[in-house]
Amino acid sequence: MRYAIQKQDGSFEVDFIGHLFPNVSHAGGVPSAAWLTANNVYPVADSVVSDAFTKQVTVEPYLSNGVVYTGTSQAVSLDDARSIQSAMINSACNQDLAKISAAYPTLEVETWPQQFAEARAYADDRSVAVPLLTAIASASGQTVVDLAAKVLQKSQVHQAAVGAVVGKRIALTAQIDSATDVDSIKNITW
Repeated sequence: MRYAIQKQDGSFEVDFIGHLFPNVSHAGGVPSAAWLTANNVYPVADSVVSDAFTKQVTVEPYLSNGVVYTGTSQAVSLDDARSIQSAMINSACNQDLAKISAAYPTLEVETWPQQFAEARAYADDRSVAVPLLTAIASASGQTVVDLAAKVLQKSQVHQAAVGAVVGKRIALTAQIDSATDVDSIKNITW
């Protein structure tokens, strides 16, 4: 751990205790709180609490509440805040979209566009070939007519759920793009 001593001009010298006081030893190598107080020595904090919208910057050491700080947090730029919050919104959107189809095997989900296309074509013309629906209907003990109807109904439900999530992302992204300060951007959350 680093420590600081205050010089006559009010500035601080920051270093390890053994460098600041080379002729002094401490039990276990760590000075006691009483020794630190008696010698006007302060613990040093090189980092400050920050979040995704602040970055730490190095500053001249300063004393606050008995600790010498060598850094402070500074708000990120408006463009950086937009990028950060957009990434968080996109991540949340992806998580919600993944939940919509999470109950189904990935490879089955990959067949949904073809199932939908075949079901739509079959609804328009029952003489059209629908090889995927025919195979699924045969293996699941359903008729192609019943399966095509279920596919179209589930597709509508799925599209509505996906549309709601995507619409939310678009609305939040528009809010982020039109925000004029970092604090406003921070308050735009999923």
